[in-house]
Amino acid sequence: MSPDYAKSAYRRGLTNQVTIRRFSGPAGPNRAKVDVDCRAWIKRARAAGGAATLVSDVMQYEYTAVVLVEDLVAGGLALPITTADKLVFDGREMAISFPDNATRSVGTELIAYNLTVKG
Repeated sequence: MSPDYAKSAYRRGLTNQVTIRRFSGPAGPNRAKVDVDCRAWIKRARAAGGAATLVSDVMQYEYTAVVLVEDLVAGGLALPITTADKLVFDGREMAISFPDNATRSVGTELIAYNLTVKG
């Protein structure tokens, strides 16, 4: 499979709209952030026991998200995605716990990130 063919296939299959959010500067309410909109495929992980209970009835789910690298670069985000970045889906900001940049590549070209997110 060629990289162009893989990108085309991903463009057709990634139907959700998400935002990758990157913060910079010192922590606080006025720190700068950069938002990059991109296409993604989102799936709630069905781990044994369902969602983890944080406190009382507050639940945390784990999701898998596939994000097209082409969209990230076009939006001006410097790669790689790290665990300091956030993924925003349906208005919910979620923590990226594992940005996998090895699974979805063709040869040496990275086509998409496979992200594990929690929120």
